[in-house]
Amino acid sequence: MPARNISLFMVWIMVLALSFPAYARIKTYTYTIRQPFGGSQSPDDARIAGIARAKREILEMAGTYLETLTIVKQGKLDKDDIIALAAGVLKVEVVSQKNYASGDAFGIEIKVKADVDTSVLEKRVKQLLEDRKWFEKYKESTKREKELLARVKQLEEENKRLMALQKKEGRNEKKKKLKQEFKKTSNELLAEKYFLMAQDNLFKNKSFDTKLAIQLLTKAIELNPKYADAYGTRGIAYSFIKQYSKAIKDFNKAIELNPEDDGAYLNRGTTYADLGQYSKAIKDYSKAIELNPEDAWAAYYNRGLAYDNLGQYSKAIKDYYKAIELTPELELVYDNLGQDSQEMKDWYKSAELQVDKVKNISLEDVRQYFVTNEKIGNLFVVEGKAVNRFNKPKELIKLRATLYDDKGNVFKTREFYCGNTVSLFQLQVLTQEELEASLNAKLGILTNNTFIKPGGSTPFMVVFYAPPENVQEFGLEVIDVKDPPKK
Repeated sequence: MPARNISLFMVWIMVLALSFPAYARIKTYTYTIRQPFGGSQSPDDARIAGIARAKREILEMAGTYLETLTIVKQGKLDKDDIIALAAGVLKVEVVSQKNYASGDAFGIEIKVKADVDTSVLEKRVKQLLEDRKWFEKYKESTKREKELLARVKQLEEENKRLMALQKKEGRNEKKKKLKQEFKKTSNELLAEKYFLMAQDNLFKNKSFDTKLAIQLLTKAIELNPKYADAYGTRGIAYSFIKQYSKAIKDFNKAIELNPEDDGAYLNRGTTYADLGQYSKAIKDYSKAIELNPEDAWAAYYNRGLAYDNLGQYSKAIKDYYKAIELTPELELVYDNLGQDSQEMKDWYKSAELQVDKVKNISLEDVRQYFVTNEKIGNLFVVEGKAVNRFNKPKELIKLRATLYDDKGNVFKTREFYCGNTVSLFQLQVLTQEELEASLNAKLGILTNNTFIKPGGSTPFMVVFYAPPENVQEFGLEVIDVKDPPKK
């Protein structure tokens, strides 16, 4: 059985594990921009905006080359997708910065360059396009940067009008407000810069530096405290170095800022699973599936692992198969994780047969409650009925019940046959040995749990003795059922 959860970070690692050819064919693009400043726009604000504009322009230039690649043509990507793709696979460097003066204008001249290694470009593009969640992060970041640059342009137009304004009344207050807006926008542009640097560190480098990524993301958060993606990505980095409490805190913040981020739920779930808090992990994986059902293979796979660890095997198998259905390449993922693909296929096949064997036994009218027993103390009781929804008789229905604490840890698991129950009075006065004898009585099983006709049912009851005070929930599943012997 597989035993490792998949996070976005793990997918990145598997992508980086692929080898590249040693030779290189380099194609270099350069771009120079002259960025004026004055009035409420400081030289520093102008420099930040100028670098962001220059980088976007050169990514657009390099993007024209990416468009010639077969894989890009097949992807039918729009202009913004191409720029995001270029940001994800290329490195842009600032070559020079120098001030200039022209008439009444002052500004800064910025030159940038991007080297395109054509020998590995198509492979890198393919990897990024296949990792849709990671590609979406680049798309979201470049989209935010585009919106911020549009905002800078608006502020610059407003700055020009204010500088040309003859009337001094209220001018200082407007200048002050405009200066604050320039500073806020510059901070958010810098936050995007640090975020992209962190992504590049994690995605582009085989020998990534997790601590450096955390430092870069922390700077991004300091500059833009409402940056949900920065919190989420820093959470992944913390989780990778096993600083789980910090990771969960960051995922919580990412979800607070962006409740629709399925990736934050997926990664928080993986962190809970690493801590052994499987019930919490399952809730997060389920939310990730709800938010993005078409790209939820990792959430299904991880939820299957969590169910597996809780002993809920039928649910686990269903999730494993759903993961494979969503991503046919999942066997390759298993190979990368060190699993034996054929062995897993064989295991899934046998498990699928077991799921089919019990799938039409329905557990209904299930309820749970506490009882105080005068001899034993507190009891936690689960009871209900198992209904035969097959179109033929069944018998000897067997269940598994699991009790969890508030951290999702397993308190106890019990397996038992349906057919026996006791009264409330008996729950209150019988000893543990007497209760066990009554609930496992062969007579009740033979009377109530044999030859159950289609639509018929058999009662069940299970008792947990001395449950912990922090009982949070229970799990219940059918693990076996028999066909009556042929006469």
